[in-house]
Parts: sequence; C-alpha cells; structure tokens
Amino acid sequence: MKFSKKPDTIDAVQWLITNVPDIMVFLNTTELRAVFTPDGLLLVIQTLHGERRVRPGQWIVQDAEGSCFSCSGEWLHARYDAVKERSE
Repeated sequence: MKFSKKPDTIDAVQWLITNVPDIMVFLNTTELRAVFTPDGLLLVIQTLHGERRVRPGQWIVQDAEGSCFSCSGEWLHARYDAVKERSE
C-alpha cells in the first residue's frame, strides 16, 4: 500500500544563534537551555515528545498538531514550499 503526504502548512524558524528571542516567541516559552558538547553548541527545546536538540543553522518546525522537531534546511525545502505571508 502506498501513501502520499497530505498538503500541510507548518511554521518554522531557523536557529541562527543570535535569534534566541525569536525562538522563544516561536515556542511560546520564557526558558531555553543551551549546552556545549564535543560537537559544539546545541539548543535544547521542550516538545510534546520530550527534549530535542537543535544545532545552529537547523530549523525548528511546528506542525498543525503543535508537535515540534528540528531539521536541516535541505530536509525542510525538499518537503515544503515557502508560503508568502499576507501583509496586514
């Protein structure tokens, strides 16, 4: 049996190290934690499924159900097209 993905609209923000306030607004949180590992700096975010670690340059995605996850730009752009936001 084969399945195709239903059209979804997601929200996403890229972690650029300097945009922590934007990430906090996006996740609707007042607390974020960064950790230093042998692989470098990681941002730790709380999701419905527990903690997730985000590397600089990765995207934080929130789907229609409110689940958050991190992904690379390649993964994001291979699956989603940018939606032009309407100016109010």
